[in-house]
Amino acid sequence: MKKQLPKRSEVNVKYTWDVSHLFENEKAFEDTLAKTVENVDAFSKKYENKLNDAKTINQALDDLKKIQESIVVLSSYQSLQSSTESTNEENQ
Repeated sequence: MKKQLPKRSEVNVKYTWDVSHLFENEKAFEDTLAKTVENVDAFSKKYENKLNDAKTINQALDDLKKIQESIVVLSSYQSLQSSTESTNEENQ
């Protein structure tokens, strides 16, 4: 007989990921996602066809770094949520 993994609700909380360190709740995640989309749009408008000198390129890289940091946290949260219990429809 195969053993099945326990549901997340059945696992001692000390053995689970605490994603609240990334986002306090789903609304905070959604707000950050919306702000990141806005920042990507603004970045595109600000730098499209304007990366012609070192100063502008360096500023663009600094701005891009902030966007990438946000994307890493967003994707980590999303990935951890879906990994914790793939049978949970909300997480899917």
